Amino acid sequence: MNVIVLAGGYATRLWPITRHRPKMLLPLGETTVIDRIYAELEATDRIKEVYVSTNERFAPEFQAHLADSTYDKPRLSVEETRDEDEKFGVVGALGELIDREGIDDDLLVIAGDNLFDFAIESFLEFFDRKDAPTIAVYDVGAPELATSYGVVGLEDDRMVDFQEKPDEPDGTCVSVGCYAFPRETLTLFATYLEEGNDPDEPGWFVQWLQSRKPTYAYTFTGGTRRMTRPLRSGRKSTLDDPIHAPMAD
Repeated sequence: MNVIVLAGGYATRLWPITRHRPKMLLPLGETTVIDRIYAELEATDRIKEVYVSTNERFAPEFQAHLADSTYDKPRLSVEETRDEDEKFGVVGALGELIDREGIDDDLLVIAGDNLFDFAIESFLEFFDRKDAPTIAVYDVGAPELATSYGVVGLEDDRMVDFQEKPDEPDGTCVSVGCYAFPRETLTLFATYLEEGNDPDEPGWFVQWLQSRKPTYAYTFTGGTRRMTRPLRSGRKSTLDDPIHAPMAD
């Protein structure tokens, strides 16, 4: 299995602290969010290649960070953008990376600024049982909390609907930025993009995909957190800091 860690954003909402430094490398206690992801991927035997998808502006920072680490699996895959206005969009970047790197294996995609309260190995075991596209889902508990996220409609554990950031969500289960795709479905990224669909939000791709292929939801409890707000002055962040919030796509 291959992995793509999404780290190509410019985090403009966190400026000025992320103007010259990617938010995935901001301190989280004695480590960083992306190091926690790297460590779990490194310890998962079935994962062979980890592609860190980033941009030309932040590639040197990610490369230096990896050079100082003990990880063997992660390596950079750099899209040719240097500014927010040049971005390919998440789905566009995924499609380009799959083609650029010649990925031809089952694929795990993880947002690089997230902490999940589930083991990746457990998610992958569920994916194996279904042998179909799979997304991680969390119940935020209230419709008003779901409006900022991709909302998943379920029948048992099969996804039957997907709404990207709806004003009036039909449910409270949301996608949290962790996806697994069987090898044979990877060509669908190119199909989706060639049809002129939205290249940005991954939720639009999932919505399109679930109408064509059985797609399943791995629902977990505990929570998920994303770096979305500036660090408090003079402090290292912890999991209790308000920079962590339930993850949107």
